[in-house]
Amino acid sequence: MPRVTGKLGALYLGGPLTKIADIFDWTLELNTDVEDVSFKMQLWHRFTPGRGSGRLTARRYVQTFSVLQQEVMNSSQNGVQLAFRLDLVDASALFQQVTGVGYVSSGTMNAPRDLSVDEFELIIDEVPTYA
Repeated sequence: MPRVTGKLGALYLGGPLTKIADIFDWTLELNTDVEDVSFKMQLWHRFTPGRGSGRLTARRYVQTFSVLQQEVMNSSQNGVQLAFRLDLVDASALFQQVTGVGYVSSGTMNAPRDLSVDEFELIIDEVPTYA
């Protein structure tokens, strides 16, 4: 399972992509299921690649109740597919841009003693593109 993590980035969501958050902690995870294709009396298990899946999780500090919460809540409650673009700086200070579509599977807003934080998880619906 390839996983890319980082500390800085910007998140764009919606029909016309609109910047809605500067994120400080993110993880992009892509998976490929493998199917067992071994047959009886074979000494070693054999596999073939199956379907792929992906997930994006991100966190940001909240300054106001802005569009992130509205977009995330709308997608999560109503099953609305969202286009997204991430402008990311990974842990080795390299820039990467990821574009795709998906569904928000969860979103939370925390208000601890210090800074308020939004967190959300987007399940990627199609193979993302990279630039």
